Amino acid sequence: MNNKSLEFYRIGHQFLNSAKLLLEELIKSDNKNVIISDVEITERDFEQATKYSDFNIMIPILFNYYHGLELIIKGALEQKGKLSKDRHNIDILVEKLKEEYKDDSNFTKCVTEKIDNSIIIISKFESDNKKINGFSIYEALRYPDNRSDDGLIKYSSLFNNGDAIIEDCMTIIQNIENIKKLTVQKYRELKNN
Repeated sequence: MNNKSLEFYRIGHQFLNSAKLLLEELIKSDNKNVIISDVEITERDFEQATKYSDFNIMIPILFNYYHGLELIIKGALEQKGKLSKDRHNIDILVEKLKEEYKDDSNFTKCVTEKIDNSIIIISKFESDNKKINGFSIYEALRYPDNRSDDGLIKYSSLFNNGDAIIEDCMTIIQNIENIKKLTVQKYRELKNN
């Protein structure tokens, strides 16, 4: 059994699980960013009512989601013995995954679907930040400055989306569930070899 591959899958699942849990909480809270009350609202009341709002947790959610995807891709490549030392260029990793698993299009499509065809909120984020495309989103979620120029990343499209974000959240949750099912099959392949 390839323990290294299994660890990539296991840790990838943990990042995906944390994204999923926070997305579920965001959906449950209706992504509130405003509270209206007949009585005075304390700062603590506001924090409690909005703690799962996109303006508080969207960047970590998306970072965990994309990092989980990266780890799943690395696990799959390691499983085939094709994870190279130069493994931090996500575009190259995605291309290698598609090449190595071309006979398993269900797996590659599921893992790369939201990379190749961004969810709406990410498409807006990319549009606001002209130099961010493809998986450089992942880097933009890690650091607030765009190394290709002197400016800061514009995060405004990720915040205060109200209930318009709920559909994107449900899409990501469904994608996470599909990826987890398919990677469990990969776990079983590892155990059988």
